[in-house]
This record gives sequence, structure tokens and C-alpha cells, in this order.
Amino acid sequence: MKDFNSTLYKIIGFRIKEARHRLEYSQEDLAKKTKISRASISNIELGRHQPPLHVLYDISSVLNFDLQQLLPTFSEVEKQISTKEYRNILRNISHLDEESKKSIEEVIKNLNK
Repeated sequence: MKDFNSTLYKIIGFRIKEARHRLEYSQEDLAKKTKISRASISNIELGRHQPPLHVLYDISSVLNFDLQQLLPTFSEVEKQISTKEYRNILRNISHLDEESKKSIEEVIKNLNK
């Protein structure tokens, strides 16, 4: 479950960062508007910090972003975990060139759809 939670919060952080960039807010701007430290915003975006639900509501409100859009589905998280595992396996296969690794990774992505 540790991988699931870690991946879940990385996806949430990535989506927060995307929304923040769309509005052209800096981390400092978002921090001031949500009354959260800039360091906390950074850690949330990196998936290092698992903020409570009320903080996610505050962030989504400031970013004009529906909280439901912020949260990935169970299958999205599972798919991300699978893709990450396959990438780790491919990195350890030293006899394949980069093009072959990318081709295999593409096949795996298509299998997960």
C-alpha cells in the first residue's frame, strides 16, 4: 500500500503544479493565497507531503480547480505503479539499446490501456 499512497500523492502534486502553472502562479503566490508555506507547496507538488483533505480543498479552490479533477481514480494510480515497475525492469536490462527499451515500454503502455 506504500507504493499506492506514494504514487497517489505524486499524481495529486503533479496536477496541482499543472493547475498552478496554467494560472501562472508561483509557489509563493499559491502559498500566500492558501496560507500554507512555500516549502509545503513544493513538498505537496513533489508528492512528499500528504496534505489533509481540507488543504486540498483550499488549494483546489484557489486554483479554480474542481477537487474531483485533482484526485486520480484507483485504476490511474495502479496504472502509474505498473508503468513505473516496468521502467525499473527495463533499466536493469543492460543488453538492450535505448530504442529497444522505448519500444518495449510503448507496448507495455498500450497493454495497460
